[in-house]
Amino acid sequence: MRFLLVTCLVCWFVNLADFVQGQTSNDTTGAAAVARVAGQRDLLIDVYYRAGNPDDEAWLKRARDYAAKQPGLKVVPRDVTSDAALEKTMQSIQSALQLPKTSVPLVYGFNRAIHQVKDDADFAAQMDRLRQLEMYCQPNCPHCDQAEQHLKKTLPQYPAITFVKRNIVNDKEAKAELQGLLKRRNTNTQTVPVLHFANQLLIGFDSQQKSGDKVDELLKRWSWETPAAR
Repeated sequence: MRFLLVTCLVCWFVNLADFVQGQTSNDTTGAAAVARVAGQRDLLIDVYYRAGNPDDEAWLKRARDYAAKQPGLKVVPRDVTSDAALEKTMQSIQSALQLPKTSVPLVYGFNRAIHQVKDDADFAAQMDRLRQLEMYCQPNCPHCDQAEQHLKKTLPQYPAITFVKRNIVNDKEAKAELQGLLKRRNTNTQTVPVLHFANQLLIGFDSQQKSGDKVDELLKRWSWETPAAR
């Protein structure tokens, strides 16, 4: 777990460095490049690929085409043939997420990765899943209501994030998914809500100040403030 956290933070800082240097300014067009909202934060997607490789270039195009339709989503190309440090970072991601070392091209964002797809539709579906923030909850739960109200205030800053509310009482599939997430993390709890984003679980919601700050910290860790329009 510690290695995974270190890897994720390394990749995050790499993203920020490139973004500050303006290397992503021309990576998106269309809907994702329209009006910049004050306080809006962009989500960054890394695409590790080999320049000149047709299959890899196709993956990069897929990612760019997808991001062009999603406001607040930025694609950062990572040509592993041009920089040994990038290849090392990619290998760290592969190891942390237990992926095959042959996973190139590789789409990485929010501590999750895409390395196998059937077609364009499957790629889009996996990208949709990548940027979801899921809240597992149950009816008549005041803490769930508090969490939802906080998210309604916070998420407009993150237009690329899709909020999905999962009722574990009425939805057996949602309950099974939550149990699977908890089991993989050796966690046993009956507490709700449980927020799932960037392969991380935030369990419970005590107050706007305490729990709300944790939610905001997680979202900011995987985003960057949108540059103001000039």
